[in-house]
Amino acid sequence: MNAIEKWNADNAQSLLYKYPLNSRSVVFDIGGYEGAWTSDLLAWNRISCEHCGSRVDPHVHIFEPIRDHYKTCVERFEEYPRVNVWNFGLSGTDYEADITVDEAASCLYGPCPWRKDGPKPKEHVIIRDIDKFMQEQRITNVDLISINIEGEEYDLLRRMGPTGIFSRTQFIQVQFHDFMPNAVERREECRTKLAETHKLRFDYPFVWESWEKI
Repeated sequence: MNAIEKWNADNAQSLLYKYPLNSRSVVFDIGGYEGAWTSDLLAWNRISCEHCGSRVDPHVHIFEPIRDHYKTCVERFEEYPRVNVWNFGLSGTDYEADITVDEAASCLYGPCPWRKDGPKPKEHVIIRDIDKFMQEQRITNVDLISINIEGEEYDLLRRMGPTGIFSRTQFIQVQFHDFMPNAVERREECRTKLAETHKLRFDYPFVWESWEKI
């Protein structure tokens, strides 16, 4: 059984949003697409806190560089004042690039290999340095960072370690992508660095994995 088959057999999707958050929590949804993960996260946290009789939303920052997806998120969360939607992505440096637009598989490195149903449009997008963004917004600590950015996770994580963001983040979940060059080695490099500050919570290689600060 490969990792995706095990993920499905374990019905593991709910692992992605079942985190112990509260109204003081700060969350980064990096690669927000149309906001489904944030929506699930908020719904689960409201359900888990029903006993207190009040709605408890963490403060969520959604990062989505593609214009139409960004607009979808803005509309989806217009009644959620504690959800901020940003029309740029996060990585290890500031830059601009053309992204291949392909729904949830939109990618800065061309069409994803398993999506071969014709030419895809491109859109010019903005990518920001995660450390600079956090300094500008005066965000020192983050409770949960979720990363699903179609290959850009390697550069993002490589930046987060030396800048101390790992040690200031309670939970980090990431989907690594194996279509990138030297993906196995690059994933292990990121995991080795993560293991200095975090312990593994669950691991479905190149599907999803989650780390908790030691």
